[in-house]
Amino acid sequence: HLYLYNGGLPGRYRVGELFIFWPAMHLLDRKRADLELMILAYNADLYKTLGEAIVKKDGVTTFSVLYKVSSAENPVLEPLISTVSKIREFGSEVKIESGLRVEDLIPASASSNYYHYDGSIPHTPCLETIKWYIFADYMYLSEEQLGEFKMLWDHHGNLMNNLYRPEQSLKGRSVYRPMFRSPRLDFLETGDKPPTQKESCVDVFFIIDESCSVYEDMPKIKQLLLDVVDKTVIGRKSALMSLVRYHNDVNLNFYHLNTTSNEVTRKFIETQPLGQTSSCKTQTYHALKFHSEFFFGMGKNATREYVGTRPDSMANDVMFVITDGISIPRGRRGRALKEAQKIRRAGVKIFTIGLHNWRNLDGSPELLGFVNDNENHAFNIDDEGLADIVAGIINSADPCFKSPPTTTTTTQLPSMTTTMRLSP
Repeated sequence: HLYLYNGGLPGRYRVGELFIFWPAMHLLDRKRADLELMILAYNADLYKTLGEAIVKKDGVTTFSVLYKVSSAENPVLEPLISTVSKIREFGSEVKIESGLRVEDLIPASASSNYYHYDGSIPHTPCLETIKWYIFADYMYLSEEQLGEFKMLWDHHGNLMNNLYRPEQSLKGRSVYRPMFRSPRLDFLETGDKPPTQKESCVDVFFIIDESCSVYEDMPKIKQLLLDVVDKTVIGRKSALMSLVRYHNDVNLNFYHLNTTSNEVTRKFIETQPLGQTSSCKTQTYHALKFHSEFFFGMGKNATREYVGTRPDSMANDVMFVITDGISIPRGRRGRALKEAQKIRRAGVKIFTIGLHNWRNLDGSPELLGFVNDNENHAFNIDDEGLADIVAGIINSADPCFKSPPTTTTTTQLPSMTTTMRLSP
């Protein structure tokens, strides 16, 4: 069985049927493609069969791929084309033995370039229960490959050509097309559940105190970071991360555009330095000021050197300040608290994770001050399930494609016509 998930789908959708029309039923910019392949899938998390799902509003989704004739054959279609030649007569059935991969039948840009609308099933009884996705980029097949479909007969014994109706009215429906915040459509080869991690559009800032007074907690911090990476989805369309460590100096280990995947981020954490014993100063103010200037574009020395992780404030900003709460020199505490306040006012959610001070000094006033005395934003490095808590904060953000899509009218509604059913 083949399942689809992500891409805004509310669960696993099992591929139930494939439909093929020639020429295409949908028009893009009033142009009709030579062939249209429809992948009909139903919500397998809610319904046991396609027949049960098709009468429900949340039951069925159809993905359409448009094909144009080219001079070269498409080898991906060969398992299908060779089978078509065996079912010339109406009502014939044959099994596609092997070699046909539905994943290969859709364009590489499918996750970001498509049209979407709510419509009807393209054959009797034409129920208004289908969510349509029409991929905007074309696939190709040769004239000879298309000719194999044109050799099929209908129930009257006539060749099945020109299987379409004239262009239909939208009838008040809206057709949507996503901008750069696009979902991702993935396939599952079995009935297994998709990964539990959730894509979240969030820029994460880890600010880590590595003064000598907290050196013994460095292994715990590194393990926490690795566990959080395992519990989140990292990449250009999901969470991005930066790590700044500080004592007397402020050092940038990596920033958001570096973290292209979970694997890359894990390698950064495992290999970049963290922890030292030569300096016992805790310049939290300088670390926060660095973020204000380099990441958030605030202050007289603001620069765009590291700004640009997301265009147009696309992502939420979440900051984790990991420190014992003892700014040294002590006179910098007030300035650090004011800098944190400025960052919060810019819309950044700040959380603190308290570390052990080797002199057992109480850093709670500073730790709570960074989060405006919100105890729900203050944690401790020894808290049970801390990695789950941090990952939960990151995963609580909406996906990057959550913004409302723009409306267009370049896609026309499908028309009802005779279809040929093939078993996937």
